[in-house]
Amino acid sequence: MVDLVLRPYQIRVLDQVWAALQVKLNVLITAPCAAGKAILFAKIIQRLLRENPEFRALILVDREILVTQSRDKLYLVAPELGGDIGIVCASVTTAKDLHQRVTVASRQTIINQLNRFPPVQLTIIDECHLMAIPRDDDPEPDQFAQIIKKLWEYNPKMRLVGCTASPYRLGTGYIHGGRNKGGSRPYFDVVDAEVTTRELLDGGFIAPMVGRVRTGKALAEDLQTVSITAGEYNLGQLSEVMCKETHVQSCVDAWREYASDRRKTIIFCATIEHAEAVAAAFKDAGVSATAIHSKLPPIEEASRMRALRQGSLLVFTSVAKLTTGMDVVDIDCIIMARPTKSTALYQQCVGRGQRIADGKIDCLVIDLVGATQEFGTDMDNLKVTIPRDSSGDAPFKICPGEKQDGTVCGQSVHASLKFCPYCSFEFPIDPAVEAKLGKLEKVKFNEAPEPDEYHVEHVRYQVHMSQSSGKALIRVEYDCGFYARKIYEYLCLPDYYDGYAVAKARAWWAERSQDEFPDTVQDFMTVAEYLPMPTEILVTKDGKYYRVVGYKFPEYGEYEAKELIEEEIPF
Repeated sequence: MVDLVLRPYQIRVLDQVWAALQVKLNVLITAPCAAGKAILFAKIIQRLLRENPEFRALILVDREILVTQSRDKLYLVAPELGGDIGIVCASVTTAKDLHQRVTVASRQTIINQLNRFPPVQLTIIDECHLMAIPRDDDPEPDQFAQIIKKLWEYNPKMRLVGCTASPYRLGTGYIHGGRNKGGSRPYFDVVDAEVTTRELLDGGFIAPMVGRVRTGKALAEDLQTVSITAGEYNLGQLSEVMCKETHVQSCVDAWREYASDRRKTIIFCATIEHAEAVAAAFKDAGVSATAIHSKLPPIEEASRMRALRQGSLLVFTSVAKLTTGMDVVDIDCIIMARPTKSTALYQQCVGRGQRIADGKIDCLVIDLVGATQEFGTDMDNLKVTIPRDSSGDAPFKICPGEKQDGTVCGQSVHASLKFCPYCSFEFPIDPAVEAKLGKLEKVKFNEAPEPDEYHVEHVRYQVHMSQSSGKALIRVEYDCGFYARKIYEYLCLPDYYDGYAVAKARAWWAERSQDEFPDTVQDFMTVAEYLPMPTEILVTKDGKYYRVVGYKFPEYGEYEAKELIEEEIPF
């Protein structure tokens, strides 16, 4: 039996999750890559089944690799459950073991077995950002939603635990609370337990990242011809742009200049065609490389994945095959060669280099597509776009072609079109502007932006009803003068919330009062007028939102917002 020693933050998260499970149906955990999410799942299930031997639990995932990882972690953490684990995933085993105390299943397989699947008391969803967010105008739920609905019909008290490193979705916004597209009905109201990148770095649990970023307008001009479909670049048009020789060659040039001494490099590409083109360019340059993607025959894919784990080649190109669930620890270089509008995709790609390994000092991130400018480099505070109901203006160009009557066409057409639909004019294909890589500028990762200081003239407290959850919370309004904007922050009280959200409110209260933390919204409002007012607040901008990160009080000097660590309860 392996003597597993939990890390301090894992004990804290387990404590917070267990407390939340006592009082609410849906619980959300956020934790970066390499935080040990599968261990957390296993410990939660282990405690649940120890205390309730008749209970059953389900780990529901999106792909085969997560099924095997979850199963293996269960064997490691809770060996006493070894004979009670059933697998329901067609690509792992043809047998469908539906009646064990613990089931690890892919959504694609179990959705066809629900009529024979007994009720469970707990469902854990790994990488829960992959679940589509239910919407008022969406009559066709995805597979996750269909499965969860059926399980709640079997057992209305079933607890749902979601876990992800990236709690947001392209085209939706955040997967919790109200910071998302109008009409969204997220499964989760708040983050109940959080592990930050900074916490893992300070503890030496992940590798630091260093960066190089490409500057220049060549790619930006090329991307103007690519349309946006459902919030993301059109992949067909994007592939055509990225397969231009200059963009393919820039990967080789950047690697030779900055990463030729690295042990193992992954290059994230736009499409399979792009991944194959980049791998071929490396091989033509005499560098060992291969592409790993979904169209490979199973035997060939296994061979190339083995080469990745063993390090028998230097460079590996991929599209999405090496993002979610891939845990090769000694990757020490990531090249972003895929433009994207997705914060989650960016975070998942960069996260592949965060694991620690013997001899690994850091991970070099080479950004050739402007992702660091798009989303930022503070991995705990990435920019997340909250979609508007309107899609905005599409990129266009004016057709200079000649109509049959000899006049200029002059029609406004989509920038990606090769032929004008009005006069059949063929637009010339412009070559890529930039032929050489140029110098890549250094960029620092995981440095929080310097906060702005706002002078506070007045503070108001109001009871605010969340439109998404219908729950009451406290809205704190800082009036920063006529020429400054009003800054808001929100506090969750124990009568409506619990777990991490309440812990943050307790920490906020502890900076202002030695009295007992109020139990209800009404109790808070009764004493709010007696709380000391900060003279200044320290504020950073997260997209279009402003976030208070620190306070200055006249008596006590500067305080920084701190997380309250409650007494640890071992699992």
